[in-house]
Amino acid sequence: MSRIPGPHVLRPAGLEDAGGVAEVLDECTRHYLGRPSSRDDALIRLKQGDPARDFRIAIDSDTNTVGFGHAWAVPPHEVRGFVRVRPSAKGRGVGAALLSWLELRAQEIASEGRLRPGATLTLTNWAQDRDAAPLLERAGFAPVRHFLQMRIDLSLGGLPEPVWPDGLEPRCFSPGLDDTEVFASFRRPLPTTGATPR
Repeated sequence: MSRIPGPHVLRPAGLEDAGGVAEVLDECTRHYLGRPSSRDDALIRLKQGDPARDFRIAIDSDTNTVGFGHAWAVPPHEVRGFVRVRPSAKGRGVGAALLSWLELRAQEIASEGRLRPGATLTLTNWAQDRDAAPLLERAGFAPVRHFLQMRIDLSLGGLPEPVWPDGLEPRCFSPGLDDTEVFASFRRPLPTTGATPR
């Protein structure tokens, strides 16, 4: 176990920790995104890799889960990380401790031979979490890009029917039949920058 400044402890996770992880995730998504998370969301994350090696949970002196971190390989050249701390537990060193563990685990993952040399560690933070970016920058992370995720409540119905341009007929992707054209499109220059996607 790793000690966190103050009364917190980091320890490996197991599937039995899904309830505590779900509580952290739910508090975070409600606070920052205005929506709930579920135990299933936590289980999906815990089942992604080996929880004992790739996951750490932060426990306070009252045995409450107050944060968690997760690392996994994304070949060929990336280790992704995910760190979340309960808004009610911020300012106690939990995030910094999880980031320290995450960096060490990412280095281990990169050295296991599944990734190309020069692998990078990437992670995301929610725009509404104003404390995250400064913490990440102090830890040596640099912003690469920002994105906007759009949502629509499908239970409300009334979605407009799509209007397709003349001569365009949508259909499902057919593996094998469509591979050549689809993958060729990935190599074409982008119309706005001229850059070729990789």
